[in-house]
Amino acid sequence: MVAAQLFTLAGVALGAIASYLIGSLNERTRHRREIAKGWEGRKYDNFVTFIEDIKMMSHISRRMAATLGLHDRMPEADKLDVQQGALMISEANQRRTVSIERLRLLSDTETISAAYRLNEAVWVMEWMVQGKIPDAGPEDWDRAVSGFVDAFDTFHRCARVELGVPGGHVPRQIPPLPSLETLASGRALR
Repeated sequence: MVAAQLFTLAGVALGAIASYLIGSLNERTRHRREIAKGWEGRKYDNFVTFIEDIKMMSHISRRMAATLGLHDRMPEADKLDVQQGALMISEANQRRTVSIERLRLLSDTETISAAYRLNEAVWVMEWMVQGKIPDAGPEDWDRAVSGFVDAFDTFHRCARVELGVPGGHVPRQIPPLPSLETLASGRALR
C-alpha cells in the first residue's frame, strides 16, 4: 500500500516537473518569437528609412543633372539650381549616413553589402552633378543611373529575402526614355 502511494506520488511529481519544463520551453519559444517579430519590424522600418534617404539623394541629383544638361527628361519647373541642390544633397546625405548605420545593426552581410553598393551608385550621381567627376556627359550620366537602378534592385532583392517577403522580386526596367521635346511633339506616342 505504501509502495503504491509512493509510486503515485512519484508519478504526480514527474508529471508536475514535465509540465513545468514543457511550459517553460513553450514560454521561452513564445518570448523568442515576440522578440524576433520586434526585430523584424525594426528592420523593416530601417530599410524603409534608408530607401527614402537614398531616393531623396537620387531625386535631387536627377534634378540637378537636368539643370546641367546631363539629361533632358525633366520639366523646366522641376530642375534644381546646383548650389541649392548641393545643400539639399548634403542634408540628405547626413540622414542617409544615420540610416545606413541603423541598417548595419540589424541586417545580414549580404544586405549590408548591397546597401554599400547602392551608396556608391548614388554617390557617383552626386559627384557628377557637383563637378567632382570632370567632363561627365550625358552618356556617363545614363551609365550612372543604370548602375544606380541595378544596385537598387540588388538591395531590394536582399532586403526581401532577409525579411522573408514571399513572391519574387520584379526588377526595375528603365527603357531608354525619349526627351521631353520628343514627347511634346507626339512622336514618342505613335
